[in-house]
Amino acid sequence: MARYCGKCGTEIVGSNTYCTACGANQNEPENVAETGPTITSEQLIWYYEKDRRDRNAMIAAGVVAAIVIMAGIGYFVSVGNQAYIAWDVESTHFAYNVDVIVYVDGKQVSSWENLKPGQGFYNKTYYVYRFSMLDDSKLITVKAVSTGGGIGSQIDSKNIIVKPGGKYTVNLYV
Repeated sequence: MARYCGKCGTEIVGSNTYCTACGANQNEPENVAETGPTITSEQLIWYYEKDRRDRNAMIAAGVVAAIVIMAGIGYFVSVGNQAYIAWDVESTHFAYNVDVIVYVDGKQVSSWENLKPGQGFYNKTYYVYRFSMLDDSKLITVKAVSTGGGIGSQIDSKNIIVKPGGKYTVNLYV
């Protein structure tokens, strides 16, 4: 027949004189019990509800953490991981209109037809350059190519180092 500590309810193994959990002397009659600890139905319900509350709290914390992480990644990808590049293109031709194409890192981003000679800076529009997730800066090329104008094609390009969140202006003459 199993014996239990009357003080804490731990099962007494063999003929131990002292409880291994609380140290109560098992030779004293008030410290020996024939049955294990008793739990009332109210205690059982309380433990069950506490377990359920703890589990729900863990799930809620996990959902909140996931939302915060996803929002941070979304911000980094959409806003914090881009640079703004503006270009000013001026025709250096003296007699004829030209057509101009602007490239950023090899990608055509803008074009105009019939840019007048000596018209001055023509475009001040921002282009949004998006970085890869791991880049903290990048060397890119902004290039303008003109065709026509009576003297053939002209090319002007500038290399710039851009960083996320930066704003840059490039002057090109074609």
